[in-house]
Amino acid sequence: MDNKEFNERRHNRKKQECRFRLGIQQLWNYPIINLLWILFAGGVVLMVITEKRFVTNMEIYPLFKSVFSACMTIMLVIFPVICAIGLIQFVGFCFAIRDEADMEIVFGDKRDVKNQPPIPYYKKRDRKSGVTKREFYTTIPMER
Repeated sequence: MDNKEFNERRHNRKKQECRFRLGIQQLWNYPIINLLWILFAGGVVLMVITEKRFVTNMEIYPLFKSVFSACMTIMLVIFPVICAIGLIQFVGFCFAIRDEADMEIVFGDKRDVKNQPPIPYYKKRDRKSGVTKREFYTTIPMER
């Protein structure tokens, strides 16, 4: 793996981590967004009901019945966890996309892959003064 690919992968991992942190923070700061969890819970309940119907209509060889049942139970646990993480990252993406686009315009230089544009990981609006405080993760040196 060359240095350019390594830097891109590291940047993407950090971007996912920052979006996750930003998503959790925005769910905490804006409680109305937590209504998405009601839709998520409805989807999980629908998935459980569908799985029960699927298993009852399926004719499984008795030797594989316990293995199939265990696999379906594991799927019912792991899939919602992955979807919950994705939902949190989606909320972080929605709040970060405009700031990332502005930073891409300012710092985005495709020739300089080592120093990629800053990634927002904190964003909060002060209610008294109306100022939005933003913090970014960056690999760009202070001299630049």
